Amino acid sequence: MQGETEPNCTYTSCNGPLMVHGFGVGVRLWKLFVFDLLGFGQSSRPHFPMDPALAEEQSVRSIEHWRQALALDRIILLGHSLGGYLATSYSIQYPERVSHLILVDPWGFQPMPVDSTSGSDRPGCPRWVEALIA
Repeated sequence: MQGETEPNCTYTSCNGPLMVHGFGVGVRLWKLFVFDLLGFGQSSRPHFPMDPALAEEQSVRSIEHWRQALALDRIILLGHSLGGYLATSYSIQYPERVSHLILVDPWGFQPMPVDSTSGSDRPGCPRWVEALIA
């Protein structure tokens, strides 16, 4: 729908976030990608390792394989819920591939263990902080 009082819109059959662009740009500036994590939606159902760290690595590798398949150099990575956790993990492992990290209600961020060498009994910084300073 396009007209003098109506915006240029592209519709899909599903619900999702609405991205509102900045001043002086339009929808042609952005190309949005959404994919199903392994084991979700229409993605494959691989065997996941019982070790949580290995399962996390498998998911992070799948994000990297997707990025490579689309020949994208650096990505703006937005993660919601579990996707926020995996986006953070991806950003830590591949900082040169992420230009921006956006977290929306990220899930699963536990404080890092106490640093026994500092003598502090306070917990370390949360994992998302590690991603920001990487």
